[in-house]
Amino acid sequence: MRRRGFVVLAVAAALVAGLVLLLRGGDGPQRAVADPVAEALARLPRGADLVALVASDGEGRQLRALRDVLGRIPGAGIAVGRLLRGLDAAGLGERARSELSGAPVAVGMAGGLRAGVLAWPTAGAGPLGARIDDAVRAGLLREAAPSGGVRVLRVARPAAAGPVAPVRAVAVRGRLLLAATSEELVRAAARRDDRARARGLRRRLGAAGTDALVRAVGRPRSLLPARVRVLVPELARAREAVLTAGAVDDGLLATLRLDGAVVPLAPGAGAPAPAGLDGDVHAALREPRTSAPAALRALGVDGDVARADALLGRLRRDTLTEVLTDRLTGTATLALSARGGPVAQLQLDDAGPLRDLLGDISRVPDLLLGRAGLDVDEDDGVFAVRLPGAPELRVAVAGDRVGVTTGGDPRPVATRVPAARTTPGAGALSVRVSAAALRSRLPALLGLPRFAQSFLAPLGDLTLGVRRDGRRVVATLVLQVRR
Repeated sequence: MRRRGFVVLAVAAALVAGLVLLLRGGDGPQRAVADPVAEALARLPRGADLVALVASDGEGRQLRALRDVLGRIPGAGIAVGRLLRGLDAAGLGERARSELSGAPVAVGMAGGLRAGVLAWPTAGAGPLGARIDDAVRAGLLREAAPSGGVRVLRVARPAAAGPVAPVRAVAVRGRLLLAATSEELVRAAARRDDRARARGLRRRLGAAGTDALVRAVGRPRSLLPARVRVLVPELARAREAVLTAGAVDDGLLATLRLDGAVVPLAPGAGAPAPAGLDGDVHAALREPRTSAPAALRALGVDGDVARADALLGRLRRDTLTEVLTDRLTGTATLALSARGGPVAQLQLDDAGPLRDLLGDISRVPDLLLGRAGLDVDEDDGVFAVRLPGAPELRVAVAGDRVGVTTGGDPRPVATRVPAARTTPGAGALSVRVSAAALRSRLPALLGLPRFAQSFLAPLGDLTLGVRRDGRRVVATLVLQVRR
């Protein structure tokens, strides 16, 4: 999870965002090389899993907006600083700020995102060399054998490994400063000058837009978590992933686009209408029949449904799939809470067959059902459904809505009406994590002490919207940061 998917991309964005935070202020951008972006992209590893351009102009709109957003969170500067120890160890932290040109920093990650190269243009070879000399005299860098006339240096004391591998070597090629996670990589970057590939990368990155802190393209199979690839294999077969991330007025925004992906998701920009269920995390899916097989796999109940269908096929003509998943319509809503188990509401085009099926099974002698590993009981309109190795499900039907819980009364769940909420990133799937849940879980995820929750009060809801347009899937993630 630390190396792939949205988490990896967020860490990579934060790493370079932290770098440019240290470079803010001063007299603004310095004199740039003729084509600094092409110069930097030409040095990145061939076959990289991820290639990114990160804004470094301290006076640009994105970095000013980012400083404003992070300034609302006490201690954010300390957290960002932790990600910069690798560059500080090389003597290339704040002292290098006057050498940056303001052109985007190029980042290339390879080896399953375990190895990387950063390349950025500077104001000139002379000032850059002087800064490197300072780092050598301070014992932070050690001279290594040059590579084709290019100065190569090792980091004397690399930072400890973390979510992002530490910088272990740097090189100076003209006005370009290169940093890499290994000496071998930095030497290869110093030798490489693939301008044709750089032009192609620039076109692909340009298609991601320009008003972003981070623009990146990569291989979906390398970027997606293993569990996502298993649950929705169509995503891993996408042709290319395109990421943009940056700051907006009310927080942070990231967009991931997968080109060439045909996924089991209802198409179009129409948003779901989730039921107003109690919980800290809500997921809503429009036209869930399209996504039912993948959703059952994600919930880990696909095997239970298959076993139930096999049994019902021997007892009666219809199956659970026929009366439930094949009749799904409208919006399916799932809510999770720290105070209790998950609850869900499903909408069916006709819930009568499901009610009849559960009622009939509840009247079958327990002895017969027990041999098949299925047990259904009814009490005042609530059906208790038990399968081997699965938690007991409590089911209630109200009109054409079905409420499902793992412990509480499902009848109030079945009768909840859609909540009046605006879904960010229009599309068939929406997920919302409440601010309270985010603040309680984030310190543990980041390895911070529990008292760090008190510094996260400005954080608002985290929301995700996913839509499918033909052979393209777009996911939009928004983290609200209150003023």
